[in-house]
Amino acid sequence: MSTSERFRVNEPTVIQEVIDGEAIIADLGRGFYYSLDSLGSAVWKALVDGASVAEVIDGCAAHFAGDREEIAAGINALLAGLTAEQLLVARGDVPGSVVGLH
Repeated sequence: MSTSERFRVNEPTVIQEVIDGEAIIADLGRGFYYSLDSLGSAVWKALVDGASVAEVIDGCAAHFAGDREEIAAGINALLAGLTAEQLLVARGDVPGSVVGLH
């Protein structure tokens, strides 16, 4: 997966909302529900708001203490799970903008 890649929610099958720092994600087609903690939710929100993988990694590395390689590995592992579950899909045709972590 390229660090310049951008993603979107796999709508209309997947719906999501971030409430009080927790991402609640539902795959209506398969009947599965997911939740992400505050850090996972920040990554999720940045990705669905149009940030590239590299922008999310840079934002997390600037915001949190830790080794950049470990941060990148964690984000890539989360993203691999989200795409494997088909909750996020590549945007491809939609240009994104720089989005910060909140």
